[in-house]
Amino acid sequence: MATEAERAGAAVEPKGYEPTLFDKIISREIPSTVVFENDKVLAFRDISPQAPVHVIL
Repeated sequence: MATEAERAGAAVEPKGYEPTLFDKIISREIPSTVVFENDKVLAFRDISPQAPVHVIL
């Protein structure tokens, strides 16, 4: 049975949709260094930081 998040994502993805890099990070297909996560936000470190602390939300 699909989770609520999976059902919500399936409802908005158009036919032929290709997941983006960010979709793959969120779904854990691509590894990342997560610094914060809750049910609405995922914060992870940039792989090519432009500052000493560079986090993407």
